[in-house]
Formats: sequence, structure tokens, C-alpha cells
Amino acid sequence: MLRQEKVNFARNAAADGMVLLKNENATLPIPLDKEIALFGITSYRCFRMGWGSGDMMAQPTVQIFQGLENAGYKLNSNVRKIAIKWAEAHDSEYRGVNRDWFKWVYRFNEFEISDEEIDEASKSSNVAIVTIGRCSGESDDLKNEEGFHKLHSQEVELIKKVSDAFEHTVLLLNVCGVMDLTSIEGLNIDSILDVSLCGEQFGNAVADIVSGRTCPSGRLSTTWAKKYEDYPTCEGVDTTVIPYNEGIYVGYRYFDTFGVEPRYPFGFGLSYTSFKMKAYDIDVDGTLVDFCVEVTNTGKVAGKEVVQCYVSCPDGKLEKAYQDLCTYAKTDCLEPGENEELILSFDLADMASYDEERAMFILEPGKYVVRYGNSSRNTKVAFVIEIEKEIICVKTCNRLSPADGTLNLISKKGYTPYTYSGEQKEIEKAQVFTIDCDSVKAEVCTRYEDAKPKLLVPKNDGKLYTLEDVYDGKADIEDVVAQFSDEELSCILNGVIYSGSDANANVGSMSIKVKGAAGEMWTSDKYKIPTNACADGPSGVRLAIFNTPESDDTDMAKEMVSYPSGTCLANSWDLDAAYRLGECVRNDLEVADIEGWLAPGVNIHRNPLNGRNFEYMSEDPLLAGNIGAYITFGVQYDENGDPTGRYTTVKHYACNNMEYERGISDSRVSERALREIYLKPFKIAVTESAPLAIMTAYNKINGQFAATNFDLLNGILRGEWGFDGMVMTDWNNAAVPKEHPVAGNDLIMPGCHRQKILDGLIDGTLPKADAQACAVRILRTVLKSNFVIKNRK
Repeated sequence: MLRQEKVNFARNAAADGMVLLKNENATLPIPLDKEIALFGITSYRCFRMGWGSGDMMAQPTVQIFQGLENAGYKLNSNVRKIAIKWAEAHDSEYRGVNRDWFKWVYRFNEFEISDEEIDEASKSSNVAIVTIGRCSGESDDLKNEEGFHKLHSQEVELIKKVSDAFEHTVLLLNVCGVMDLTSIEGLNIDSILDVSLCGEQFGNAVADIVSGRTCPSGRLSTTWAKKYEDYPTCEGVDTTVIPYNEGIYVGYRYFDTFGVEPRYPFGFGLSYTSFKMKAYDIDVDGTLVDFCVEVTNTGKVAGKEVVQCYVSCPDGKLEKAYQDLCTYAKTDCLEPGENEELILSFDLADMASYDEERAMFILEPGKYVVRYGNSSRNTKVAFVIEIEKEIICVKTCNRLSPADGTLNLISKKGYTPYTYSGEQKEIEKAQVFTIDCDSVKAEVCTRYEDAKPKLLVPKNDGKLYTLEDVYDGKADIEDVVAQFSDEELSCILNGVIYSGSDANANVGSMSIKVKGAAGEMWTSDKYKIPTNACADGPSGVRLAIFNTPESDDTDMAKEMVSYPSGTCLANSWDLDAAYRLGECVRNDLEVADIEGWLAPGVNIHRNPLNGRNFEYMSEDPLLAGNIGAYITFGVQYDENGDPTGRYTTVKHYACNNMEYERGISDSRVSERALREIYLKPFKIAVTESAPLAIMTAYNKINGQFAATNFDLLNGILRGEWGFDGMVMTDWNNAAVPKEHPVAGNDLIMPGCHRQKILDGLIDGTLPKADAQACAVRILRTVLKSNFVIKNRK
């Protein structure tokens, strides 16, 4: 795959992930013969990506002004001249802003331009574009203040002056997530386009939407509230103990259930064309549901539509959200008058609620209303499924419940939910399907603790077994691991930290094999264990090194491609694009000769201030999990379904929903919310795409570090979901080292605790059988990567 092919994908994916939030007077698209006055320093020095391991650093970025000029637009020369002069004078502030750890900025100061210069520009230019930029990233969160989540007074003043002077004004939001736009309500802004964080092809992708080369088809993967206080997750920000008192009411589940009107609802996005939908051919077989939706382009330009399907579950013993996303599909690009039939499928059992008293997922008796439309606030009833008695879908056990009294869960009692005119009549007239409750058999998840690892004893035949022998079918992995001494076990359970002057110099570059890679596993000539390296993600294969000048970037680091952010990709609602991203990343891994990729991140957008939201997908677990699963497919399997030897590391498992004091913070969450919201995207990724690796989060969950939580790792991940891959820590987590193997966390990264692991093996506080079980899983990953790659070559 040529680099240009991957660049073309990055450009198209970025455009498809941009969301048109407002478009009065058909201001967008802008004809190419119109002169544009381009304001906002971010138009000339954009934020390509958030900071930290999620950025690429070595890739030059097509700026917004460059992209517009590449498309053929003429920019107002005086405004352009003023902006470029300002940018060049402040270049040290703008260049490499994401390279130096803890020297990052959230926004740039606007360039100085007088009222007279703005008025003069309005006489020659037909339309003005103002770009506002906002960045965030690893290790820090936004604040609910001006210049962070809210617009800065400098930005508000610029937007007001421009919108007053120009007949038409377009606002581009080059932002890391949800913004509070209260301060510009009522201003003369015709169009608002959320362009997100889009990677190296940023400017070209913006121009594709602005010019109409690409019709907007992005839909919000997260609700935009009118103000921050409307979110139920405000409590516990900037504290080390975070109470998830909202329970299951996250994102649109809260706004719809509690009747809070958002600024822009979940799934919302405008287009340059229009569509109509019609549902038919409904089939309900047990809890499996299929139906067709015909989508017709009724407008004047070609475009894509996203059909979203929601289920409203009946209240019973357990409160339910007003609705939950159950499935969705995106059309191909339809010409005017063209239609496409989409087949939507889902399992109603996936909508089951978790009853903590009985440790069961259940479908309670009542009517399940199935809706379809193009946002959570623009649907109509398709049909109704009726259940006459309770259906038990899954039997398990409570594993992660918080201590009594630690949560004060909110209740929807006394609140009026969202509704729309004619909703009740739609329900009454809808076709009703009844499920044979007795035909649905419950899945039973047994406790993993019943399968304790057994001590491996080396064969008494005098032979030395190597990993090559395992590959050749002459031995089992257990035969190799049984031979390991305590010291060798302590090595394989830790990543490699190279020695010399560079040791520990850069937390994001702990690899010998490839400069700039994030880390690698232990190697052994004795046991024929090859080098297995991993690189950071998720916006690409990061090989540039923090705290170093751009001149130190290698040719290989520059060869990698910078792709759109996780949120931008999720805004496309396009699973084909997610798979394609995986394919492109796989090729980058092949070019760099790296096996593992530390991505995708599928944590939930619980709070808009989370500095790392841009890396993640959505507030909805289904959308987040699906995107993560399809990326994993693209990385790990080729077009024939054969393993590629490259692998993903789905992260951060789990509840890494804020960055403040992430190394010690404690997420206090009900077991129901964990299972229905925060663990669900990981379950989808694990069960649908079988990633070879999972990365644990820094934080605690209900008092126990995620990295050393036996029930989280062995109980749920391996025991209930059947995960048979490798679990690794995030870099330099704070949990007790010798507790990792006992909990089922196989690999400690980047590799600082060999002596502590060895001490635990020697004094018996770390059972050798647990360490051996971890070593087996690590070597299984090496076999499924290095040796598969070797065989493919």
C-alpha cells in the first residue's frame, strides 16, 4: 500500500467525520468563485490532534488556509497577510506545541486585527470563516472556564465583530470535543461546522466539506449540552474519588430520560441534501430482530445518511433509560432520487438490564418500542415487541460492586422524559410482535476462580524446548515456560528498558528494535523468543519521540500517516471506514516492522472535560465498541480473513474517564452501570474481533486498581467473555508489581519492576503458577504475531 493511498483515506475519513451543526441560508457549501475572508489563528495553525501518546508529531499538516487555497478559493489577501505575519512572529508558540510533555496549550492567542481592517475585508469578500481551536490531551483535563470548555472572550469578540461586518459568517470548530457555545447565542452566524481533530490532511478535508466536494454525513457521537451544568457528571471533577452517581444515565440516556433539552442531540448532523426513510419486512425470531429501511435521497446533491435504531425498554423492577441505541447503518453515497435498502439487525437480549440483586441480565415484561431515524431526537416508531413474562438472558455474579453507601444514584422519578408530538399514537398503531419467552435460554457465566493455574513442571527428558519448537509442533508453550527460572519469569513479565544514557529518558519510547516505538517485550536467544515491539496510537503509528526537536525525527517516523481522531472517526458512524483505518495502520506497522499497536481506545465520553476524549469514540457503548472492533479487524486480519500477525491493544480497561490524578483516582461505579455502559464497548471489541491484547487503565475501580483487579481481568474479561489474549499495563502504573500476575495482568510496561517480581517469586508472595500463566499468554501473543508474520513472508 502506497503512502498516498493511506493519505487519501485519511482525507476522506476526516471529511466524513465532520458534523454540520447549523446551515442557515444555505451558506455552505461556498462556491469556488467566492472570495473568503479567513479569520482565527487556528485557520493558519490548526490543532491536528490532541497531545500525548495520541498524537504523531512528525507529520506536516495541511493547514486550513492551505486546504482552501488548494481547492481553488481566493482568500482575502489583507486578512491572510496579517494572520501569516502574526503566525510567523509567534512560530515558537505554534510549532511543536504537542512535543514537549507538560508544555502543551489549550488554545492560541488570536492575531490582532482592527475593526477597520475587518470592515474593509467585508467590502471585497463574500463570506467570512472564523476558526476556533481547542486542544486537550493525556495527563490533564479541560476546565469549565473561558479558554477551555467555554469560548474565550477574545474569541467571542472576534466572532461578534466578523458576524456583524459580514453578510454571511461560517464558524469552524477545530476542537477536541464538546464546547459550550452559550456566549455566541444570538450572533449572526449562518453555519457551524464541527471539524474536530483530523490528522495531517486537515485543511484539505475542511475544503472538501466547505466546497461541497464532499456532502456532510457526520453525526455526533456525543451529546452537546447547552451548558456544562446540564450534564449529570459534574460532581467529582478535580477529585481523586469520582462518584458515578448518574448510574446508567450517561449522555443521551440522561438528556432524553430527564427531559433536558440539548443544544445538539446524540446522532445529530445536517446535510447538503435531504432523505426520507421507510421501515418494512420486520422479522422477530426469539430475541433476534431484523428489518429493512429504505433510504431515498430526496435532495439535489449526492450524499450519505445514517439510519439509527433505538429501543425504549419498559420500566419494571429496574428503571430504564428513555431509549438505547440498538443498531445503525450508513448508506453508500446516493445520487438525487436514488435509494438504498439497509438491513438492520440486533439481539434484544443485548438490551437487557443488569439486576444487581440477582446478578442477572434480564428483559422485564412489557412493551419494547423500536424506533428509527437520523438522531436520538428525530425518530419514529417502527414496531413494538411485547414480552409477557421476564426473560433471564445471562446469569453471572456480582464482581465489582462498590461498598454500600458510596453512591447516591439519581432516579428519574418525578421527571418528565422527552417526548414528541404524536409519539403515543405511533406506539398505539404500531405492529406488535410477541416473543415466546420459554424459547429463550439463559447464558450462564461461571466464576473463573474455579480454574486456578497449575504449576508447570519441566519435562524430565534433558531437552531444551524453544518457541520455534512450539511453532513447529514439537512442543507446547507450557513446555517452554516450565523451564523458566524465577529470574527469567521476572524478565518476561516485564517490558524491556534499554540501558545506557537513554534509559528511562522518554516514557513513550522504550524500544530497542524501532526508534520511537513505545516499548517491547523480553527477548531470548536461548528460547528463540524474538523481539516484539509496540507503538503508540490511536491517531497512527507514533514513532516521534517526546521532548526532542523535530530534527531528531527519523525518516521512518515521517513515513507514518496521521489519521483522524477516534471521535472524528466515530462521528462518521462508518464501520467500513473503521476497518479501512485498521488496514492502513496495519500497513504502517508493516512498513515500520512493528507488531503491536497501542490502540484503539474505547472508553466512554462520560464528561466533556476529559482531556483524552478525542482519542475515544462516543458516549454510547455500542458505537464505541463497534468502531473499536472494526479497527481491530482491519489491523489483525487481511481481506481473506487470515491473521496478519499485527495486533491491537484495546484500551484503557476500564473507567479511565478523566485524566486528573489518573494514576491514583478511584472511579466509584455501580455494577449495573459498569456492565451496561463502561465495560460494554470492551466486551463488544473482545467478543466480536478477538484483539490479541488489552491494556488496563491507571485508575482504581471501587477501591481496587484496574491493573490488579482479579474480578475485572480474570473474572469478567477471561471468565465471562472468553478473552484468551494478553493483558498489559499502561506505562508506569501505580499498582503493587507482584499483584499484577495474580490478578491476570500479564505484562508490566514499560518494564521497571523485574526485581520486585523476582523478590515475590523467591519469597513465595507471588505464586509461580500465576507468573507462569502470564508468561504462557505473553508467548501466545508472540506466536500469533512474530511467527505469523514470519510465515506470511
